Amino acid sequence: MSKRDDATVDRLLEAVAKGVRDLRAQMASLARQPGPEGGVGPTGPAGPRGPTGAAGKDGADGAQGPTGATGPMGPMPRHEWKGTQLRFQQAEGEWGKWVDLKGKPGANGSSGGGFTYDPQPAPEPGEYRTYTHVQALAAATWTVPHNLGRHPSVTVVDHNGAALLADFSYVDENIVQITHSVPMIGRAYCN
Repeated sequence: MSKRDDATVDRLLEAVAKGVRDLRAQMASLARQPGPEGGVGPTGPAGPRGPTGAAGKDGADGAQGPTGATGPMGPMPRHEWKGTQLRFQQAEGEWGKWVDLKGKPGANGSSGGGFTYDPQPAPEPGEYRTYTHVQALAAATWTVPHNLGRHPSVTVVDHNGAALLADFSYVDENIVQITHSVPMIGRAYCN
């Protein structure tokens, strides 16, 4: 080959080398540019649990619930009596103060039972008496102590004097019981 040919080959090789360098530089530049976005990859493993957070503020109180059933009676506390005085054991071996439970005398009570009773002696032989019972306290059962010594006929009236139908049972010759369907006040005439 001639020198001229050698110079051409050298220029040609130099041009190819420069082209390769330029191509490499362009390729390197392209390699640094982002490519198209890829698909979603698989989920990675869970990370470690984080620390527990601080407690929150208390919420508002709820509405009061219904009253529960009454529980059974508890055991009787240890106690001591001294006449009308009473004291309870406070703690193991310690006793409370004595409290006198005797109060002042009360006023005289009513005749009791809600009726007026005028005791009368039993009738003499051949004597005929009657008895009027006043029931001032409403009751379904009236006990009438007539003390007439017999089973008298009985007429029952309400507080306005209207006749009433009632059941009678003679306890003995001196007492009759009158039963109504509802508590009532009124009078019973024993004849």
